[in-house]
Amino acid sequence: MAVLRSMTGFGVASDALGATRVEAEARSVNHRGLQVKLRVPSELAPLEPDLEALVRARCARGSIGLSLSIRQGAASAESGLIDEALLAAYVGAARVAAERCGLEAPRELSAFLSLPGVSGARAIEPERAEELALAAKRAVEAALAMLDTARLREGRALHADLAQRARLIEAAVERIRLRAPRVVAEWRERLARRMSELFVGASGAPREEDLLREAALFAERSDIAEELTRLAAHLQHLRELLVAREPVGRKLDFLLQEMHREANTIGSKASDLEIARDVVELRSEVDRLKEQVQNVE
Repeated sequence: MAVLRSMTGFGVASDALGATRVEAEARSVNHRGLQVKLRVPSELAPLEPDLEALVRARCARGSIGLSLSIRQGAASAESGLIDEALLAAYVGAARVAAERCGLEAPRELSAFLSLPGVSGARAIEPERAEELALAAKRAVEAALAMLDTARLREGRALHADLAQRARLIEAAVERIRLRAPRVVAEWRERLARRMSELFVGASGAPREEDLLREAALFAERSDIAEELTRLAAHLQHLRELLVAREPVGRKLDFLLQEMHREANTIGSKASDLEIARDVVELRSEVDRLKEQVQNVE
């Protein structure tokens, strides 16, 4: 079963500790490697190494943004998470400043709650700090699990598209393989016919050995057997990577570069309209695959 993962996803979860709730949000976008960006409140700052380790255990590639917030219930002031003395000092200073400037004194506290030191200023008891850390880790693990589910879901859609385009490439390669031997024979027939027309009424005529020599030179210049063999091997490798159980985004990207190179070589060597048309389709599908693979973990 396919286990491709996309590098794009989203997950959110929370965990309660009494009247306090820890909320975790994880977002993932494309990135060449693995980049972890953390945004946590000061109460949870000591957890950053552990939180990054949780992300790295889940994700191999992508830019992962993990943010945590603490939502306080009605009992938060009583629990010491709001420094009432500092809040009163801020409000008093604001009223004095408003009076000096001839302005109306502020009536709402919401603007003051976000000022430095007001929320979460008091030291948290060791027992509560440990419980808060455990709640944060549970929320993060749940958010990362949801993120992983989203990446897997999009990965299944990616797998279906990649497999379909791989089949189109296989069909184009097979048509080229069947057409290639006939190209030399048809070219020899056209050359013989043209030479015969040129030598009509002339004393000399093209010799069979001359035609064979020219046909052999043409066959050597337009031989694409090695390129077709390598493309077949690359397609087999592609099928194996699509069902691999580890991150394969980088391998797929490199493999498709090699396939594109072989397609270009075939296009430059094969002097045939039908093969040229199949090469255009082949290169087009490889380019679409390369675009899709940019989102594979």
